[in-house]
Amino acid sequence: MVRHPNSLEEFGGGIKKIIAMKLKIAVWNNLLYTAIQFSLPILSMSWMAHALGSYGFGELSWVENVSRLIALFFSLGIPLYGHKALQCCKTANEKRDVLLVILRFHLLITLFVGAGMGIYFFQYEHRRFFPWPVVYLVSQLLQLEWYFQAIQRYDFLIKRSLFIRLVSLVMVMIWVKSPEDVITGFSFICLTQLILGLSNIFYLNREVEFHKLFQIKRKIRLDKSLLYLSISSVFVTIYTMLDTVVLRYFSDFRFVGNYFLSLRIAKMPMLVLGAMVPIFLMQLVADHQKKSITEYFKNLEMSFKTMIIVAIPIVFCVFENATQIVMIMGGDSFSSGSVFLRLLIWILPLTIISNVFGYQLLVSMDRERNYGFISMIGFLVALISFFSLIPSYGPLGAAYAVFITEFSVACMSLLYARSVLNVRGNVAYLMKWLFCFIPFGFLLHELNGLIPDGILILCIDFVVMGLYGLVCVKFIFKDLWFFDWFTIRKRHGE
Repeated sequence: MVRHPNSLEEFGGGIKKIIAMKLKIAVWNNLLYTAIQFSLPILSMSWMAHALGSYGFGELSWVENVSRLIALFFSLGIPLYGHKALQCCKTANEKRDVLLVILRFHLLITLFVGAGMGIYFFQYEHRRFFPWPVVYLVSQLLQLEWYFQAIQRYDFLIKRSLFIRLVSLVMVMIWVKSPEDVITGFSFICLTQLILGLSNIFYLNREVEFHKLFQIKRKIRLDKSLLYLSISSVFVTIYTMLDTVVLRYFSDFRFVGNYFLSLRIAKMPMLVLGAMVPIFLMQLVADHQKKSITEYFKNLEMSFKTMIIVAIPIVFCVFENATQIVMIMGGDSFSSGSVFLRLLIWILPLTIISNVFGYQLLVSMDRERNYGFISMIGFLVALISFFSLIPSYGPLGAAYAVFITEFSVACMSLLYARSVLNVRGNVAYLMKWLFCFIPFGFLLHELNGLIPDGILILCIDFVVMGLYGLVCVKFIFKDLWFFDWFTIRKRHGE
């Protein structure tokens, strides 16, 4: 007879250490910060989609995606590398020195890449966007969230992001009103990123001596694990962002706009769930270093189950309401995007599998080389899929290519995880949730037929989704520990 844990403490003893180390507070702070980081830009994106139409929004999305891809590619995984490098520091002064060394390295790369990027956008068909792509690239140099998260300065991140992004949203609503405002919309995106970055520098200027940027002689220990982690970040950046770039060369901006809006909607839930990943990873690393094998695997299982419990109801709700969601977010010109959204939303459980059994498991066990190999496989599968499916099937081919890529990465992650744990139980857990929500899908379909109003039925569906999910958690799966995520803070007086 299987005994179900009744609390987080009973699920895994390591959760007590999370509370003792104040990582529980970090979870909620990180969730709040992530909610601000994605909700306000999503509102801006929705406004721009309505104002610019599918063609104008597609052009803006393509230029932004190219700029983001170049910036992330040449960051060489610095956020991941920097976070782990700071963990090796024993004093605050050492951390500040590491920050300056990484900034200097990133600055030199940015100057080189920015020159080439400026020449490209100035000479070719998108010269009217110049110099904003270069501004966007420079702004990414100043995005020091990885440093603030490492030193637990969430209060500043939350207040800064809320104020600046709210102002940006208001400005977008005032100035972006027609399809001719594409460049205006992109300029606001770049300026928002730049102001966010500059605020980081102004805040840290009180404790970090930036004028010594080129005077610091400290060397960062670059071991193979950090090198593999940086390479993995490059591969992941390419295979998660190249689809929109490639799609532009085989279709017009109208299809790019429809596809990009659907892709952003499909990835929204993972942005929120991703806020929990650094916290779980820190606990897994601590358990592995202390050789607490039992607690390690219990916490890994808790990470997977927590994400699945949240994700599966969302998948079914978005799948059934794809048309209403796309129409609300983009308007009538994006009506064809619902087809892409119904397919893309299924990458959510695949992403969770690859995140937990790929990134969290392998990185916490110091197997960054294996994670780099998985990322390389995803990169190769993406290249083959994108250039074989997109020319023939356009945006639908891009959606299939993304699904194939994420499926291959998830399968590779499970294959590697099999060598250290029994993955069958976790896969069975995922399948049980999928089967439990098949009746829920039929229920949503019937509700949508009874209530014609899009916004009303969407709200009702999400309420029903939440209630049905909680019933499944409590009475079918008996995962009572899940409810402690909402009560444990009060119980411990945090």
